[in-house]
Amino acid sequence: MKGKKAIWMTANDKALLDCLLAQQAAGNQGDNGWKTLVWIVVEGSLKGSEERSKGSHKTATSCRDRFKSLKESFLVVQVLRSLSGFGWDDQQHLVTATDNVWDKYIDKHPSAKKWRKKCNW
Repeated sequence: MKGKKAIWMTANDKALLDCLLAQQAAGNQGDNGWKTLVWIVVEGSLKGSEERSKGSHKTATSCRDRFKSLKESFLVVQVLRSLSGFGWDDQQHLVTATDNVWDKYIDKHPSAKKWRKKCNW
């Protein structure tokens, strides 16, 4: 039987990233990524966060998967921000562009449509 999926809230994401930054400062990030023990430490740092959010316990695996998802989203936003005609709204944490620029880009990259109206992290 499959368990409940971990649901990630903004506070959980912040705690995950704060823990990873601390682990990086402690030298627990190798050239090829995070050392295995890091995900166990991150899991421990998030214990109890389930009471404040819905979903199941955040395991080392779900923490690793969430980081991968956040990293992928970051890279997409980074590319969009670097393109001519695109910008960034610091207040709304949103990629910006005129409708014409978005329409042309989405015509060639349909999967980017989700980034037009909101930040997806």
